[in-house]
Amino acid sequence: NNWNFWYGLTLRYLDRTENANCLAKHKENGHMLGEWQSNQRKNYKLGKLSASRIERLNKIGFIWDIITYRWEKGYEETRKYKDLHGNANCKYDFVTEDDYTLGEWQSDQRDRYNLDKFVKFPERKKKLDEIGFSWVYLPSFTDPSLSDDGRTIEEQKWDIGYEETLIYYRKTGFATALFNYV
Repeated sequence: NNWNFWYGLTLRYLDRTENANCLAKHKENGHMLGEWQSNQRKNYKLGKLSASRIERLNKIGFIWDIITYRWEKGYEETRKYKDLHGNANCKYDFVTEDDYTLGEWQSDQRDRYNLDKFVKFPERKKKLDEIGFSWVYLPSFTDPSLSDDGRTIEEQKWDIGYEETLIYYRKTGFATALFNYV
């Protein structure tokens, strides 16, 4: 039946990626597998998925609460980063050895914090606070207090501003940017 077709696509995806869970917009051989998986999660939450289908998906490592799973994955990678580097904060473009985009995840957490989206999840904020996560977006720093060469955050910020000014100057011929320049 139709469900078995989609389950088969999920198995194919699992064989190829070693993970049964794809992104919501993922297409597998032209079929919207991510959308189908999202619908399985929705049906599961609504109690509309049979026990046998739940069991089949569980056996292949299907994750029912993908949002919590992804947050926990990011937190765990941040904790590992701290253990390795001595602080919890990485550069925006930092990617782990297993291709996890940790810098992007951390940036997303800062964005959420700045938009007061941690109100619903105070335990998440507390966990990140406990490992020294910085809520200030510092795109070029790996350490919230000093860089590798001993410069303070203020000195690093000045250097970044100077570099951005040089870029703007090279583009426009002017060192003073308009107030709304991004």
